[in-house]
Amino acid sequence: MKVNTNLNLSTLSMLPRPRTFRYSYPPIIVKNRYFTTDPDIEPSQIFKPMMNGSSPNSPRWIFEDSIGPAILILTDGSAPGNGTAAARAGCGFVFRPDGKGSISRPLARVPGYELTSNRAELRAAHLALGFRAWAGEGFRKIVIGTDSDYLVKGICEYIYKWKKSGWKTSTGQPLKNADLWKMLLSEVERLENDGIHVVFYLLKRAWNTEADACAKAGAEMVDVPTEFLPEYGVTI
Repeated sequence: MKVNTNLNLSTLSMLPRPRTFRYSYPPIIVKNRYFTTDPDIEPSQIFKPMMNGSSPNSPRWIFEDSIGPAILILTDGSAPGNGTAAARAGCGFVFRPDGKGSISRPLARVPGYELTSNRAELRAAHLALGFRAWAGEGFRKIVIGTDSDYLVKGICEYIYKWKKSGWKTSTGQPLKNADLWKMLLSEVERLENDGIHVVFYLLKRAWNTEADACAKAGAEMVDVPTEFLPEYGVTI
């Protein structure tokens, strides 16, 4: 997927505005979190630039799913010097096809945890899910696009096994990055409880260069927090 800074917004079709102010639906009971499609079909063939249903309207990558409109958010993490004392790490996500929704953040240097690409990828997805009230824009499904097999398999296959075991691996060892897995699961379940489907789309690296660039930019930022702070995007 590529952003287009010359995108003519006046030519885009528009989602209808939601008719409710609560933006909640029956909870999601069957939690199949894989976004399944032909692995050789590029996301640009599925998701098209459209205007969302919020006020004022903003462009998003949208697919008209059978349950309702779905938004694609591209995410990635980067960690130069991965896992070393000199490591830096950044998170990136992209949700506007015109380039104005390309977000870069440094990964928090939380005491007791190394700065790694895996942690950055988890945090990027977590940030993206909570950044906007996506249901208020008219979406029934959020598609997190990532080239991280670690993230996709973890949240789609292993997460409840880890939770049931007390966040331990199959060998009884403490699960790496359990803090971020818990945060991500909590955010996903919050949305699912409001009836918003959250699915994860494993991308080829060549399809995720925009989020990769954002993550690398985040890793270069010098003002690095020491805890995870909530972030909310307004009118973007």
